[in-house]
Amino acid sequence: MKSYGFSLIELIVAVGLFLGVSVLVFAFFRYGTRSFFKATQKHGMQTDALRTIESLQMELKRSAGASVLLENDSTRAVNVEGETVQRDVISFITLKDFRDLTNSENFEPTTGVPLWNRYWVYYATMEEEGRMIRLKVDPDPAPQGPMPLLRSDFVRLFYDNPQTNVFEGETPPYVVLAHNVYDFRLGRDGGTFEISLKLKEKHQKDAVEAGERRPYDYYEIKLTVTPENSFPNDLL
Repeated sequence: MKSYGFSLIELIVAVGLFLGVSVLVFAFFRYGTRSFFKATQKHGMQTDALRTIESLQMELKRSAGASVLLENDSTRAVNVEGETVQRDVISFITLKDFRDLTNSENFEPTTGVPLWNRYWVYYATMEEEGRMIRLKVDPDPAPQGPMPLLRSDFVRLFYDNPQTNVFEGETPPYVVLAHNVYDFRLGRDGGTFEISLKLKEKHQKDAVEAGERRPYDYYEIKLTVTPENSFPNDLL
């Protein structure tokens, strides 16, 4: 009578093949999961950085250079894990609405000259995991021309807790544009402003694995902006 069972060698080979295929499937699954988490995390940082930079670039470009105030000295330096980074501040004048040219609150009816009536303040908090804050300030009455905020008002508009900022006795409205801000630097070269934003976020896993150089992901953007409503005699 013939026997149709498996020999010990055949069984060992079958088990070995099964284990080999299982290891490969698990490795591919693990690689795909890690890649997905990395891509998601990178996309989140990229979205935050682009939202911040696009908003700042658009508003500053429409402003006047004479109105710009910077806080970018050593008082805005912070130590993060042994490295010194900057968390700078910028404010500048703008309009409540650039789109409606017939609105006499925003434009002089005869000449079409902007009647500046709003300030934006952008700043990175000095917390270890910084946040990018955009603050809206509507002075009453509006300033007579594209002039900067008074220094006494400006220094009360970039606290780490934006709810404690004060202008004319009230807390100006604000939004958080980005989290995990590592470095935010501002510079000025004549009528052009240099902007650098760097975000840093810890990997979405507990430990750094073999072959990985660092436990963080970074995303950085640098650009220059020249306010288009500036004239040679406007520049400070």
